[in-house]
Amino acid sequence: MLGSSPGTAVNLRAPRHRGHTTVAFEAPNIRRICVASAGEKGTRPSCSGTLQRALGTTRIQLVSPTLLTWLMAACFLVGLALVALGLPGLWLMVIAVVAYGWLTDFAAVGTWTIVIVLALAVVGEVIEAWLGFGLARRYGGSKRAGWGALLGGLVGAVVGVPVPVIGSVIGAFIGSFAGAVVFEYSTSGAGTALRAGWGALLGRAAATAAKTAVGVVIAVVALFAAVRG
Repeated sequence: MLGSSPGTAVNLRAPRHRGHTTVAFEAPNIRRICVASAGEKGTRPSCSGTLQRALGTTRIQLVSPTLLTWLMAACFLVGLALVALGLPGLWLMVIAVVAYGWLTDFAAVGTWTIVIVLALAVVGEVIEAWLGFGLARRYGGSKRAGWGALLGGLVGAVVGVPVPVIGSVIGAFIGSFAGAVVFEYSTSGAGTALRAGWGALLGRAAATAAKTAVGVVIAVVALFAAVRG
């Protein structure tokens, strides 16, 4: 017997009769009998998903769905904060949604919700790349300026970590500007490099705002599915 909490038990019995192995399990509101041939050595019983469904029901009962919803919401807040810091917060939100679905046997948060959330995260990343490169080039920079803005923003975010809360944010903005200027200055004059840096700075601000908006949409979609279910 596998006992996990009062009122939740999975009882496995494997009596032998006429060359078959009968696997029976009991869980709240679940009682099924699975029979699998055990004629050959090493044959495993196949319950056609019944055992998996029983274990899924037990997993749901181990953790309160309400508690899981609050934990997922907390992960969303952390993810949005990471987005502001220039870090991959959208993917933390995606992981939280998938984990919630798995822990609840995908009863409320199902395949379509996960697909929508994943697609939104990809859209957010594409928007960030497009704005970071696009604005730097729009202000006279080359592809080198775009790459400099991207790499400089990441380096700046890491360097600013020791300063609580706003350190990474400021570091990412300064890094984007400096990266675009340095990379562009190597092939262009100072004036063009400064314009590219300004474009990269605006691109970073626009990308952060856009990804934050996408993150809010992800949170709304996932929480609506969880509460509705």
